[in-house]
Amino acid sequence: MDVNYKAQKLLRLKFELDYNIINDIKICGDFFIHPEEKIVLIEEALIGIKINEVKKIVDDIILRENIQIIGFTSNDLQNALQQ
Repeated sequence: MDVNYKAQKLLRLKFELDYNIINDIKICGDFFIHPEEKIVLIEEALIGIKINEVKKIVDDIILRENIQIIGFTSNDLQNALQQ
């Protein structure tokens, strides 16, 4: 499934779901993330996770890994997946 979601910046998601569980996900768009390579960590952490748990998982990773995201929030990501 492909979703374009307008948060502060455009958030583009390519993902596969099975009964609201994420089987695969690719996050891209017009946002900024620092350090850049941490987007892969977020994507990997979401595999096998239910959509309603995305915000908590992403918030935990952001805090633990000291990631800065400008352009979308963990709540935006969860909302985009629920469309």
